[in-house]
Amino acid sequence: MDCLDLEDLQSGWLSCGPDIPHAISRMSTCVMGNWVWLTGGVNGSSLDTLSSTYCWQPGRSQWEKMADMNDRRYGHAMVTDGTSLYVIGGSKETSPNLVRKSVEVYNTTINKWHKLASLPVGIEYGAAVFLPWGKMLLTGGEMRARISYKSRKELLLYSVSENRWTESEDHLGFIINGHGIVLLQPKQNTNGEN
Repeated sequence: MDCLDLEDLQSGWLSCGPDIPHAISRMSTCVMGNWVWLTGGVNGSSLDTLSSTYCWQPGRSQWEKMADMNDRRYGHAMVTDGTSLYVIGGSKETSPNLVRKSVEVYNTTINKWHKLASLPVGIEYGAAVFLPWGKMLLTGGEMRARISYKSRKELLLYSVSENRWTESEDHLGFIINGHGIVLLQPKQNTNGEN
């Protein structure tokens, strides 16, 4: 696995950890605490869609295999609230490319995935972020069934306390898919001002 030191860009990409256990493409990754998490994807040699979960902590010599997700998926969104992992949507199989509505949460304490309320529509290649007020935002992505594609500019909100998805009244001003999203907090200076 290669990493880029953002404070020393001139050094370029450097080896910073073990390679993932086998060739995987179209997986999702996320950082939670000091761990890097990898879920799903497509097996590089067999083209099978995967349900696997792996984690790695810097300083360790190998990835750890964790409990498999309930559903195989690739092109899914993955996000953390700091204590659990959430996987959202994605594709079921490489052929005929049917898109998932299913959503799962991973409990790191008991190493188990649980199903949550499904999306109102199947979405692949969306991006998700947890908002400070306890809701998850899912942006963009594609809805696809067989050979028909539709990119999205609608925003979906998930309430953890209600286990329910709703469409936001706001929309993106453009169509977007295959992207990432990061929530930035204002940096406070030494006297406590933003």
